Amino acid sequence: MRFKFKYLLFFFLLSACASDTPEVYTVCFTGDVLLDRGVAKIIKQKGDAYIAESMSDIFSVFDYKFVNLECPITTRLNALPKLYSFRAEPEFGMLLQQCGVTHASLANNHANDQQELGLNDTYRFLKSIGVKPTGYGNDTIAACAPVEIADRKIAVFSFVDLPLSDAETVQLCRYERSGLVAKIWEYKNNHPTTKIICYVHWGIEYSRYPSIDQLNVAKLIIDAGADAVVGHHPHVIQKIQFYKNKPIFFSLGNFVFDQMMPMAKRALVAGFSLAGDSLQTFAIPVLLDNTRPLRLQSDSQKDAIADLRQLSHNVEFRKTDLAWSVHETRLNDVSVESVADTKHEFRSIEVGSSTVEVQARLRELTHLKGYRLSLLKDGQMADELHLPYDVYRFEAADVNSDGRTDILVGVIKSTHFDREVSKRLFALEVDEGHIRPLWLGSRVCQKLVDFKPIVRNGVVLIYTIEDAGNRTFSNGLYEWNDFGLRLFTYEKKNVSYLEALKRFENAY
Repeated sequence: MRFKFKYLLFFFLLSACASDTPEVYTVCFTGDVLLDRGVAKIIKQKGDAYIAESMSDIFSVFDYKFVNLECPITTRLNALPKLYSFRAEPEFGMLLQQCGVTHASLANNHANDQQELGLNDTYRFLKSIGVKPTGYGNDTIAACAPVEIADRKIAVFSFVDLPLSDAETVQLCRYERSGLVAKIWEYKNNHPTTKIICYVHWGIEYSRYPSIDQLNVAKLIIDAGADAVVGHHPHVIQKIQFYKNKPIFFSLGNFVFDQMMPMAKRALVAGFSLAGDSLQTFAIPVLLDNTRPLRLQSDSQKDAIADLRQLSHNVEFRKTDLAWSVHETRLNDVSVESVADTKHEFRSIEVGSSTVEVQARLRELTHLKGYRLSLLKDGQMADELHLPYDVYRFEAADVNSDGRTDILVGVIKSTHFDREVSKRLFALEVDEGHIRPLWLGSRVCQKLVDFKPIVRNGVVLIYTIEDAGNRTFSNGLYEWNDFGLRLFTYEKKNVSYLEALKRFENAY
């Protein structure tokens, strides 16, 4: 059965020579898993195998299985003072091992229900039964680090994006959005062939429609480099949408839960299959029966998919043996412009090859710190990139002398090697209508104050003002050196700022 799912669904990967067939990796994601309250009663009555076996039936075709664990697993009674504080006994948590769960996200609004010691107990318990916790760590950097699977061909970021108290999110990944987007962007640039899936706890409970805020965040993290977004928390199914050909499951609903409302008993499992560079998307409709998830039979599956089609206007579902493959049918019905209000816009610049009209524009966003860099090819949107930083300069020049005009963006940020938030320089190239990083080294020899491209003897140089310290400044000239910029010469050193500025303004 597993072989059939992993290979026959991808007939285009098969060839006469078996050695040419790429390895196929499969991963699935579920909604909320609660092992307390009504679920605990069912386990006591019927045993944990009652739920574990139905979960195993759904999981059996996947290599990696992620669940959102909606309760701490601990013997401690140390509840946070809130309306619903959950706690599962360790004996109930054993069903996660029995059904083959490989990863459990703790980045949600209930992981800290028994406070920090209860969360630490949960972490230790999961590790003891071979389940890797995600979205958890001793500090924000550790909590928000992605987990790498499938021989590092897939990376999963787990985080919570809800307005919660500090007590509810101790040791969990609840990054400031601009910081999270920056982490995804940085990871993608360092691992360009790795597929990134974001597993996010967000949205409005019991709402069948994603909020504008969810739409914004989903697009921002895909702009940053994510290849898919999978959401949970609302307890009901929300629509599936594609953006830049990347799937967004706004909410999968529940998976193991005791809520009795009809809509809260319908759920989805999101599945992905990676073969070579091709990431295929699947949806498995399930029904929560007496708290356990059951794969729907044929007629019921069709009804569930018909309901999902009404929500998901730009999605096509095709029946396979064990799931429904999910495909984009037309452009997204919610335009970027409607959710990316502009606070400030730099002048547009012409970039790329002179034979094709390509225009770059940079707009400051109102709903999130940072700027959206858009590339328009023949008047149509070709590519976009979110820069989660303040921007002080936007220029165009053929920095590396390859005959194509590149994009130069002055950003204000820190780096791993230099924690000071200061002015930096990004060089981005336009390659077949796409934005590619050319140089993100950021630094020049001294502290950068400003830059601009100039042409000397037919070669593009970067002319700078740099802070030399002791209230003196320098004017530098930098040239391209295979990868990055190197200092060609200092035209002037240790002068006043006014003199350095005058030289800068008059340099061409």
